Amino acid sequence: ILGTLLGGFMGQGWGLTSVFIFECAGTLFALVASAVGMPALPVDAVMAKRIKSGVAACCGDVAFVFKHFMPEVRTIGVYCVSLAVVRNGRNIVLPLAGDNVGLTESTIGIILSVSFLVDALFFPAAGKLMDARGRKAAGVPSAAIQGAAYLLVPFAFVSGVTSSGGLAILTLAGAIAGGGNGLSSGLNMCLSADIAPFDKRGQFLGVFRFITDTGLLLAPILVGAATEAVGLGGAAIMVGLV
Repeated sequence: ILGTLLGGFMGQGWGLTSVFIFECAGTLFALVASAVGMPALPVDAVMAKRIKSGVAACCGDVAFVFKHFMPEVRTIGVYCVSLAVVRNGRNIVLPLAGDNVGLTESTIGIILSVSFLVDALFFPAAGKLMDARGRKAAGVPSAAIQGAAYLLVPFAFVSGVTSSGGLAILTLAGAIAGGGNGLSSGLNMCLSADIAPFDKRGQFLGVFRFITDTGLLLAPILVGAATEAVGLGGAAIMVGLV
């Protein structure tokens, strides 16, 4: 929330280069703080053996998941990848749309901060909903709400819509997307934990997270390709239909 807000004002006041410099400085500080202040965790004999086995153990875990859990990968895995595409697409579509309608960097930062704030406000509700009604009760509405938010974005580009009108539309779309995303907070981790085998829980969760995180990789590729092919409004619609 604060990062996007601060980055927007820094980008407008001192240029986008200052944002990347600040980001690098913060990353280096976190690295040093982690290296100095984080205590070393104990490693048992089994874990030490797996660490030494390296790539072979990793490949074995991947093969195990695809061999014994292919139905779950085809269903839950595909859903989680799609959800990751929709989630990460917000960070790409909203700034590009804001720039397209002539908004300043600080205004775009405010739009994203509002979206992330609404997102965070739904965290407790998401956990209670999944515990009380199940994972589907959170996952299905979340996907539908986020899809609806993307379908609002093209209206900001309609001829005759003023810059203030575009601001209102994108802020509304961001808030709706944040609410939808917050409603599924922790859903991917809960789903993977639900189906993880007891004796290989850690390995399974790692591999399944790797599978679902491909959505983070696909989002910018899909948005970029769709924007080049059908424009940003069409790209937003395509992400919304995912």
